[in-house]
Amino acid sequence: MENWKSITGYEGLYEVSDLGRIKSYHRNNVTLLNPAKMKKGYLRVRLTNKNKGFSPLVHVLVAKAFIPNPENKQQVNHKDGIKWNNNVDNLEWNTQSENQIHARKLGLFGDINGENNNYHKLTESDVLQIRSLHGTIRDAEIARLYNVTQACVYLIVKRKKWKHI
Repeated sequence: MENWKSITGYEGLYEVSDLGRIKSYHRNNVTLLNPAKMKKGYLRVRLTNKNKGFSPLVHVLVAKAFIPNPENKQQVNHKDGIKWNNNVDNLEWNTQSENQIHARKLGLFGDINGENNNYHKLTESDVLQIRSLHGTIRDAEIARLYNVTQACVYLIVKRKKWKHI
C-alpha cells in the first residue's frame, strides 16, 4: 500500500509518497504531478506556495519524508543507480564520498568516455577540430572558441582527455 506524507513547508498543498509520487491539493483539486526529467536523469517537480516557487528533486523529498537521517548526511543515493527510481526502498542517505564510491562500483562514474559521459561539454567532432587547430592558433583562442579552459585544450591535444578518439 502506498503511504503519503505532507511535504515540509507545503503542508496541505503537496504530499509525497513512498513510491516517489507527488500529489497536489491546489484549488480543491487533487492531482498527481508529472515530474520533469533533468539532463542527468533525476526527476524534479515544481512546488508553489503563496506565489513562491521551488523545484526540489523527487528523491530528496522521498528521503526527507520517509528515511531517518540521524547522521545528517547530505546526499541521497539511488541504490540501483537508476536515477528515476524514487521508491523509498531504493534510496539511502549518503555522504558525497559514499555516493561517489557507490557510483564507481556500479560503473556510473568516471569510466564513461566522451559523449556518453553526462558531464561532457564537447562532441567528438569538437575534439577532432581542437586537435587540428592546435599549432595553427593559440590554445587560449581555441579554449575561447569552445568555451573550455586552456588546460582542457592541452589535455585533449596530449590525449589525456578524449583519448578514445
